[in-house]
Amino acid sequence: MKKIILLCLVTLISLSVFAQSPRLMSMGDVEGYLADSEDIFTYPATIHKYGNTAYAYLGGWSGDQNNYNFGVNLAINEFMLGAYFNKPVFEYATDPEIVLPGVVLDKQMELFFGFKENMAIYFALAMDGLTEPGIDADNEDTEVAMNFAFGYGYSTDKMDIGVHFAMPVFASEVYVADGESIEESEAGFGFGIDGRITFAKVGKVDFVGKGALGFFASAYDDGVDDTKDIENTMFGLDLGVAGIYNHDENNKVIFGCTPFAINMDNNDDGTTTNTELELFAPVFNIGLESKVLSWLVVRAGATQEYWSTTENEEIEVADADNIENTTTTWDSAFNYNMGMGVKFKNFCLDFTFEEDFLHNGPNFITGQNTGDIAGEMMLKYKF
Repeated sequence: MKKIILLCLVTLISLSVFAQSPRLMSMGDVEGYLADSEDIFTYPATIHKYGNTAYAYLGGWSGDQNNYNFGVNLAINEFMLGAYFNKPVFEYATDPEIVLPGVVLDKQMELFFGFKENMAIYFALAMDGLTEPGIDADNEDTEVAMNFAFGYGYSTDKMDIGVHFAMPVFASEVYVADGESIEESEAGFGFGIDGRITFAKVGKVDFVGKGALGFFASAYDDGVDDTKDIENTMFGLDLGVAGIYNHDENNKVIFGCTPFAINMDNNDDGTTTNTELELFAPVFNIGLESKVLSWLVVRAGATQEYWSTTENEEIEVADADNIENTTTTWDSAFNYNMGMGVKFKNFCLDFTFEEDFLHNGPNFITGQNTGDIAGEMMLKYKF
């Protein structure tokens, strides 16, 4: 089966862009619980909280500027405008069934428009294409890929909701003989909804609940007569709750728990049906954020996950019973992070530490082959 990696627990197959907040990463991947500037990609109406700010995301350094993206939010009277460039495309649009060797569809532009202080809409577009000579001078081979996404958000002081839609399209025409070509195509439609609510406050502890529901379906046509389309269906559901202990204005601790999350991927090519089901129960997150100096914030966090994966393969056999194979595995994972936030006037740099640097220290002292100090970085400027 062509396995399609489903999205992370926080957004599941949410059609919004993945969270890229070094602040939340360094606190144990607590996306969705704590308010953060990256919320606008999940809950678009939160853009009203982050006006007149420019953002530069400098992802893990690999010498590839495709890891970077840039955006700005601008307040104009009661309206809020946002523009973001080179943002990641949601997972399925980067790995369709159709193979387009000359096309890479992994980055998109996003435009936000906030209005009425608690509502916002957004549009996103990614495109790529290729035209090159075919087997003769009269024909050209073509490849085209596009993803159009849009969504709506509504927020109050205690509640945030985001609704997302995406429509990826892929097509190619390749000439195999004079005047004869094979036309392949694939189209999909996705829907996702994310929500969170602060439902209680007990002393210094705020209790926050979040949920995400996503669905995506697509069909691939190989351009050959008398063959069945390959159909993909994906579904995800995530429910979580967290307690945020605000010791004072400079120190907070968060403990989150996802008691239940499910991801399902079904692939049917007409002869073989492959289904992969992931069940997470539970997932724990814990994070700490402390302002130790007027210009310095330190952070640390950890994540513990438990899940099972069930893979089922069913093969249709003519004039006989179908062949069915099922495999179930159980696994767990632990991850920890540390990071800092450094402020200077209107600038703020949030970053995560590279693990090998923390363990081995700088090369000129220890002689170890260590990487950079910082991993993921986000530079913000408030104007």
